[in-house]
Amino acid sequence: MELSKPLLVSFQSLPTKVGNFTQKIDRMSALRHKRIYLCGVSFIQKLQDRWKVDSPIKVILILTVFALTGSTVVYVKGYVKPYFQDYWWFDLLYYVAILPVYNLILLIYGFIFGQFSYFWEFEKRFFARIFKRNSKNS
Repeated sequence: MELSKPLLVSFQSLPTKVGNFTQKIDRMSALRHKRIYLCGVSFIQKLQDRWKVDSPIKVILILTVFALTGSTVVYVKGYVKPYFQDYWWFDLLYYVAILPVYNLILLIYGFIFGQFSYFWEFEKRFFARIFKRNSKNS
């Protein structure tokens, strides 16, 4: 099955011409075919449309930046945690402190991979949602 061609299958049972035979594709078969197609180009295309970037390569770079940032944060915790042994307050402090550190690392990796402008806008939207003030009560 080629993934480059779009697979036109809906969730309802549709009559489909297969050679000289008419076959009904049931709901599970449609879902299976749709899942196969979603693993291909469609997934990247949907992210490209949602994130408003102009090429699939940029989507791959953005996903790479997110993956490296998450891996770096986990690596740093594994490196710092042994110095504080198993104190409960370290975990609490870590989760509070990791928010700005994560965002800083995200910007650094975004700069390295040439996606700084995307991640700068991402950070502005992120912090605007966190510190959003209720305009009705102003």
